[in-house]
Amino acid sequence: MNKKILAVVLVLFGCMAMAFGCQVNERGDKMGAVEGLVTDSMGTPIEGVKISATGVRWASQFTNSDSKGKFVLGDIPIGDQVVFAEKTGYIKRMRAVTIPLGDTVYSVNFIMVREDLYLGQ
Repeated sequence: MNKKILAVVLVLFGCMAMAFGCQVNERGDKMGAVEGLVTDSMGTPIEGVKISATGVRWASQFTNSDSKGKFVLGDIPIGDQVVFAEKTGYIKRMRAVTIPLGDTVYSVNFIMVREDLYLGQ
């Protein structure tokens, strides 16, 4: 198949996927997203928690929780993934999620525990 025909096919595939509500990246991979909240055990939001996921092909692809503890991480490949939450001074957390085609998984929430409280120091 010559390169021009392949390019047209890929563009048409992307347009069809968007028309049917599917998210695809520039390589045609099917993607989804996660959204959630990061707090401490008292329910206080924690800002600046790094959120990342397995299955993401770029090591630099992550997001941070905002001042209200909220985050949205997109461009996660569909299927079973693990979402990580980490911040210096806190114990790293993880949650298994299944990313549906072109959809967002809501309420991927994390309760962070300070290392010094966990270790009883």
